[in-house]
Amino acid sequence: RKPKFYMTLPLMTLVHIALLTVVAMFGPHYDIKIEIEVTYLLLYLAVVSGVGVVLTFVDKHRARCDIERLSEDTLMLWAGLGGAAAMLLTMLSIRHKTRHIKFMLGLPLMILIQGGLFFCLWTFSDVVWFYY
Repeated sequence: RKPKFYMTLPLMTLVHIALLTVVAMFGPHYDIKIEIEVTYLLLYLAVVSGVGVVLTFVDKHRARCDIERLSEDTLMLWAGLGGAAAMLLTMLSIRHKTRHIKFMLGLPLMILIQGGLFFCLWTFSDVVWFYY
């Protein structure tokens, strides 16, 4: 049986951010310099979170109107891309998918993984963070 996409998404997020952290930590030894502009990172997170919130509202509306719904894989994809926190708050506030273990355990898990890896990247690496 082929594993579903939403099951592999947290693992893909973890591997992606872990690789970026390893490159950032060992980059100075290999003359690799990573520069991350915080403004662009925050803009990215805002856009992904906004799209995730809109998709959550659209799915809730479609559920009420009994029309074709968005797939759960789509919602998990946007959560894995960085919108997990906003989507979790939205789902709890509008009471959407709160009985689904996949979302109520998966989204907090994604938040912890993404937050922990971002913290490691921020704290223990030689990444150059700059502002305008």
